[in-house]
Amino acid sequence: MLKKMKNKIFFPKKEKKVPQTTKVEKNSRKVLIEVTNLKKVYGSTTIFEDVNFKIHEGEKVALIGINGVGKSTIVDIICGVQQQTDGQVMRNFKNHVDFMQNLGVQFQECTYPADLSVKSLIDFYAAIYNNQDIDIQELIKTLKIDELLKKRIKRISGGQKQRVNILLSILHNPKFLILDEVSTGLDLGARTEIKKLIKDLSEKYNWTMCLITHNVEELSYLCDRIILLGRNQQGIGNVVEDDSIENIVKKYKSLDKFISTHFEY
Repeated sequence: MLKKMKNKIFFPKKEKKVPQTTKVEKNSRKVLIEVTNLKKVYGSTTIFEDVNFKIHEGEKVALIGINGVGKSTIVDIICGVQQQTDGQVMRNFKNHVDFMQNLGVQFQECTYPADLSVKSLIDFYAAIYNNQDIDIQELIKTLKIDELLKKRIKRISGGQKQRVNILLSILHNPKFLILDEVSTGLDLGARTEIKKLIKDLSEKYNWTMCLITHNVEELSYLCDRIILLGRNQQGIGNVVEDDSIENIVKKYKSLDKFISTHFEY
């Protein structure tokens, strides 16, 4: 039975919504994503193993770690883009379609048709989702994309494209939002505005968020918990620390001290 369960992504069955025997988490919020004994091997190299964590509904979690430890790979596995070598990913949604409809992802690198206008790209995504909960025009204005609408994708800068990526990841009001280095390519003013936008919307709509970031300001402003990936003595990635920002600050005195302890610059 256990062999059959390996390498699977699970969705709770409809008829078993919340069994009375379900264990109640300490924070009383339901588990939205649960990663159990996750392992990924490329060729003869084990990237990470025995990775375990839960993300609860409404949590804002930062997934951080040194380069090459497997952060993006873990996110890809959660999204279903990659397959794990071993372990399980439980998504607490009705089914795969429900998960995909409620998933918002902003990756650093996104490829769009180069000759398509920004407006056409936004209209395409808006038509797919057809969500009336969020004012798209207000988002366009806040993200300063209104001045880009007539431009072709190939004519906009990296920072401008990043703003478009952010818009496309949130215009359908996702329940679960993944942001990968959201401030990359943005100037200080844009970073501040976008952080505030994401924080305000996430609180208004109770988004569950997973952020990949090394930015201390983003950690303290947007997140309430940190999952730190490091390497063991064998050079294999695993979870080194998983705690609330409040507890981490108590332990390390500051987030800057926490970062400098685990990262070399």
